[in-house]
Amino acid sequence: MILDRDTKNKPMTKNPVVTLNIDDIALIEELQVRKKLDNKTINTYMNSYKNNADMPIVKVAKIYDGYVMVDGWHRLEAMKRLGYPQLEVEIVAYSMPEAKGCASTANVTHGLKINKGEVKKALGLYIKGGRHLKGKYGTIKPYRDIAKELGGIVCIFYHDSFKRGEYGR
Repeated sequence: MILDRDTKNKPMTKNPVVTLNIDDIALIEELQVRKKLDNKTINTYMNSYKNNADMPIVKVAKIYDGYVMVDGWHRLEAMKRLGYPQLEVEIVAYSMPEAKGCASTANVTHGLKINKGEVKKALGLYIKGGRHLKGKYGTIKPYRDIAKELGGIVCIFYHDSFKRGEYGR
């Protein structure tokens, strides 16, 4: 069972890793870049969990008195479908804007990659989370840095969106 894995396989993180009840994790639609979950990906993850494969840990943000899903929507759904009442999560200390920024980049390094139709929402979360700004004075990062953080697919969308005034500063 996934929750009984050997501690040598635990992720190296400075954030606490705990076991939470799945029902205690709030799924806020605004933090989901995808239009819908992908059943093929969920089934793949279900098979991985059944075979006790190492999977990236789900990330939740502790906001106010609850836990909010930030990264791991498909993994959480796979665990639900397998009937697990709990799962291991990494608790990150994010405000809601920071959670939006994290959600925007979640599928750049792992999981089902975001498609072109999801880029605009990812970009919006990235900007609402303030991840497009750098330094103590909040200057806008170079486009190439933003594109790198968002998987190289959004630079032109970012530039055009600012020209149209969609995102403000």
